[in-house]
Amino acid sequence: MKEIENMLKKYDFFKEKEFTIFSIQDYSRKSKFKMEIDGKYYTLILSEERIEPYLNKMRVLGENFKKIVGFQYLSEDKKVLILDYFGNDNGIDLIKVNNTLVNNDYELQLKNILDYFHSIKLQYVDFSTNGYKTWKDYYLSEISEKIINIYKQNLITDDVKKILLEKLEESSKIYNDFQTSLIHADVTPLNVCINQKNQSLYLIDYDDFKIGDPMMDISRIINCKNMSKIFSLLVDKYYYKYEDNINHLFYTLRVNINWYNHIIEKGQEDLYDLDKAKEEVFLVINNIMNHA
Repeated sequence: MKEIENMLKKYDFFKEKEFTIFSIQDYSRKSKFKMEIDGKYYTLILSEERIEPYLNKMRVLGENFKKIVGFQYLSEDKKVLILDYFGNDNGIDLIKVNNTLVNNDYELQLKNILDYFHSIKLQYVDFSTNGYKTWKDYYLSEISEKIINIYKQNLITDDVKKILLEKLEESSKIYNDFQTSLIHADVTPLNVCINQKNQSLYLIDYDDFKIGDPMMDISRIINCKNMSKIFSLLVDKYYYKYEDNINHLFYTLRVNINWYNHIIEKGQEDLYDLDKAKEEVFLVINNIMNHA
């Protein structure tokens, strides 16, 4: 961490500031960190590979970008990007305070943030290099690729693959006439912070945001409900009706397959439970297969 702090001091932005890097957010690449600057908390991105897609989103959205998402600092050489925590002061990870929170309607605060985010209706734009013209194209291509991938790994039979792809095609019909919205695309407990001074909740870390289906955000909350009291309350009060939604199940399958393959590709079987990851893939497959 000290090495990175010393590297940052060559930039004028940091010379007159007290700052500390205190957490790695991306353990696989060590290119994304949480940092404290003058008592406030931010996301620090040091990888050009990660910064360039974010800059592309800025270019596509133009002047609307700062109104919708915004950022704190971009170095002239475009090697350092700091994402603002949207005014979060003295915020800490939700997981760290999960067992000590009093009832301050945090689940409603998070729902209101997401409702506002999802109310921003935008024409679908593919920020990637894959060239999807519609969200339906994205949905079908991204998830079918994962299904075919695990088929090639001999995790499912040809019959199961066929049924999953048929159900995927059927579930995609919702996107024939669909108004896409701004979505966070990484709503997890680690990206929710509480301001301990005023008990306000903040959703942070917007570098993965997309224009697409709000169900993707809701699905992540459902999948994380056992990790967080706030997420659990959010599902119980507002999102319970989506738990059996077929699109939610396919978003979950995509995430679970990505995680299973991440463990293998990074050789991290000693850090994470590969059998558990496989079990979660099969669990959601069974739910999809049994879906009416």
